This record gives sequence, C-alpha cells and structure tokens, in this order.
Amino acid sequence: MGRTVQLDRDSRFRAEGVRPGILDVLRSRTIEVAVPIVDAGEQVGTLVLVAATDDLFRPIVAMLFAFAAATAAALAFGLMIAAGLRRSIIDPVIRRLAVFGRYVTSKEVRDLLRAIEAGEMTPIYQPIMDASGRRIVGVEALVRWQRADASLVPPAQFIPLAEGAGLIARIGELVLRRACLDTRDWAALTVAINVSPMQIQSEGFAAGMLAILAELDFPPARLVVEITESALLGDDPVVHRQIAALRAAGIAIALDDFGTGFASLSYLRRFRFDELKIDKSFTDGVDSSTDAAAIVEATVSMALALGMKVVAEGVERVEQHRFLVSAGVHYMQGYLFGRPQRAAEITARLAAHPA
Repeated sequence: MGRTVQLDRDSRFRAEGVRPGILDVLRSRTIEVAVPIVDAGEQVGTLVLVAATDDLFRPIVAMLFAFAAATAAALAFGLMIAAGLRRSIIDPVIRRLAVFGRYVTSKEVRDLLRAIEAGEMTPIYQPIMDASGRRIVGVEALVRWQRADASLVPPAQFIPLAEGAGLIARIGELVLRRACLDTRDWAALTVAINVSPMQIQSEGFAAGMLAILAELDFPPARLVVEITESALLGDDPVVHRQIAALRAAGIAIALDDFGTGFASLSYLRRFRFDELKIDKSFTDGVDSSTDAAAIVEATVSMALALGMKVVAEGVERVEQHRFLVSAGVHYMQGYLFGRPQRAAEITARLAAHPA
C-alpha cells in the first residue's frame, strides 16, 4: 500500500492514493507505508512510515493510515517534502503512536534488506574487565555490517538508516539471537546488548526479548540491556513498562553513554538502573584534565549512592586505568584490554586465561 508524489522542478506536485482495507490494518502487528518520491519522472527515494500497532492503539493507527492513504494526506506529505524536510519527518503526535518516518533512498533500503537476509549483519564482542583489568566479567555485543566483498559499513551510517526504514527491530532480534548462541558456553560472563530508543519505546518489546531468551534457553540474569538517555525523553509510560518487565525477569538495565544526552538526573532515580556507563568522552581526559576527573569522580559517587555499578568505556591508557580504579569504577572496557573480537577469539582467550 502506498501513494506516489510527483514533484516537478517548481515543487508543484500531484498525488494518487490507494486506501488499504481497514480489516487488513486491524489484523497487522506492524504497518509499513512506503511513499515513492518521484522527481521529474524518476523515483529518487522513498519515505517509509512504520507503525507498531499494539492492541491499545490499533484502532487509532487504522484510522491514521486510512486517512494517510487518501489523497489529502499524500498531499500533506508532499508539502512537507517540498518544504525541505527530507531528512527527518517525525510529527510529535504521530511519534506517540510509534510512527516514524525518514527520507531514504530506495537503493539504501534495498542494500540494507539484502544485507540482513544475506547474514551480513553479525555481532562482535568487546571484553568488559573487572577493576584489576585481569579478568573478563562480560562482553558487549556490537553489530557490524561486513559486505560480501569484505568492506565494512560503519554503524554510524547504517544504524540511523535502519531506524528510519523501520528495520532496527529486525536487526536487534538478529543480534540478540546470534549473541545468545555465540556466548552460551561463556557461563561466567554477562552479555550486554544495545537497544535503540525505537525498540524500547515499542509496546511488546520486553515480551519479545524474553520469548527469544526462553526459546534459546539463555539465562536472563546473564543479559544486560543498554539504553541511551534519548530513550528516556518524554517520560514515556511504555518505556517504564518495558524496563520494569525486563528487570522483573532478572535482566540488568544499563544507562549507556551517560552524560552525553539530554536526560535529567531525576531519570536515574525513576528508572532504577543497575549499571551506569561513563562515556569515552569523559574517560579520555581523566589523566590530563581536572574537570574530566572531577566529573568522573562525582558520577561514580552518585552511582554508588544509588546502588549502581559503574562501567568506564574507552579505556586506552594505563594512566586512565589507574585513575578509574582509584575513583571506584567497578568495570572497564577499551582498547587497553581488548578490541572487539569475533566469538571464536573470545573463546580462545577464555581458554588461555581461565578464571
């Protein structure tokens, strides 16, 4: 289902809409509406809208997309595109209904879909060490896209694309499944998984994750779900429910990249995080900047007072390690202890240095 928006060189347009069946919409768990963007007779891209139709919002979403399929809504989309909002179209009202849009080229989306289906999205694992730096206590799973020709696509490029095209949940599930299988014999280690704001803001996310863990017989107590501060904006009750469900199952919740986002300190108390991850931008200067050192020390003190463990990211020098130990940081990761590696390399390292 979709509609075509024709834009001429003066940004005038005409639109043709096709109305989807209401019953089809009501039966769907997710809805995707692709709007081909045509410039001077040639399709130059696609506006992809993805809606998560949980039970609560299903009737509302059905009405929304019935109207969106009509010519008037197509006209409105055309106006927004003509106004130059090509890179990001996220209406605050629609956003509450978990509807997201992004202008992406058709080739980008096709390449991403092909990569997912071809198994080119795979996790690698960075060791997380205890304070001594001698013992691995966990790993962080980091998704990588390696093309058939062995070239790598940077996460900073394909993660926003996946979010805009509505494919981030699919990649997240793929990484979770692969990580559970890769790490199931590393019984003493925790496994940290990064979760997009779009995933944690979706009703049913926690249930889906727990179903995968049950299917693969992976202990929830070994999993750490990392979310960033941007996922907390708006104090969304859906996010509260997902975090509560995960913690009730024994999954630890970590606040990633602390200090780089926009969340207020009140979120630390409200969401009851198990771990706080200090961003590399602060770790970088602890051995050379009194400001950075003071910020890290204050962060550790606050986390300890709230009953959270602290993980420092981006540790690359011995001097940083020494300072972080003296500051009371519990765990560390960074190139000083090991770069992200394939599962087989972690297995070999564990065998060579048993706990």
